[in-house]
Amino acid sequence: MMAMKTYRVLGLALALLAAGSFVLADTVANGPITSVDAGKREVSFGDLAADALRSASGAKIAFVPAVSCKPGTIPAGNVSQAQLQNLLQNPGEVWAVSNLTGAQVQAALNKSLSRLPGTNNGFLQVSGLKVKYNPGRSRNSRVTSVTVGAAALNAGTQYRVAMPLSLAKGGSGYFTIFDASNMAGSPGTQSLLDALTAYVSAKPSLTYPGTGRIIAQ
Repeated sequence: MMAMKTYRVLGLALALLAAGSFVLADTVANGPITSVDAGKREVSFGDLAADALRSASGAKIAFVPAVSCKPGTIPAGNVSQAQLQNLLQNPGEVWAVSNLTGAQVQAALNKSLSRLPGTNNGFLQVSGLKVKYNPGRSRNSRVTSVTVGAAALNAGTQYRVAMPLSLAKGGSGYFTIFDASNMAGSPGTQSLLDALTAYVSAKPSLTYPGTGRIIAQ
C-alpha cells in the first residue's frame, strides 16, 4: 500500500512537472511582478528577465525587448514555472551574447526611448545599467547618462550584452545599430524560460519594484 501511494505521489509530481506548473522550490515574490506596459516603461518582470539573462550568460549587460513579454502579473507569494512562462511571448527562444561598443549601447537605448510616451515593442528592459533620460529631447537623443555598474558608459569600450536571439539578429528594428555579425560566437541552447527558471529557483525571495533602472529626469 505504501509503495502504491509513493507511485501516485511521484506520478502527480511528474505530471505537474510536465505541465510546467510546479512551484519553484520555496521562491517567494515579495510583491507583484508584472510585464504590463513593458513597451513604455521599466517593469518588474522586465528587470527580472534581464537579470536572469545576465546571470546565465555572465555578460556585463542584458537587454529584453518588450516584444518578448506577454502582458500579465505574478501576484505576491510562491512562484511557479507556469507563471513565468505565461509572461514570455516565446518561452522556447534561446538567448545570445553580442559584443557592442558603448556607442552602440547608447544608440540602442535612444531607440528604445524614441517613441515615448507611445508604446514601442522594441522598448528595452535592462540589467547591469542605469539609464537617465529627458523625454522632452528629440527622439534620438533622449538619453542623458548611462552607468554600467558604478562606471559611466564609455563610447569606445566593447561590452558583452546578453539578449534574446531575435534581438541579437537585429529584430525590433535594431538592425540599424547591430545584427548577427556582432554576436560573440553561436547562440547557446538554453531557452529564455530555462534561464529564468534557473535564476528564480536559486533565490529564496524576489524583490522587484520595477523602478530604478530607467529614470526620467
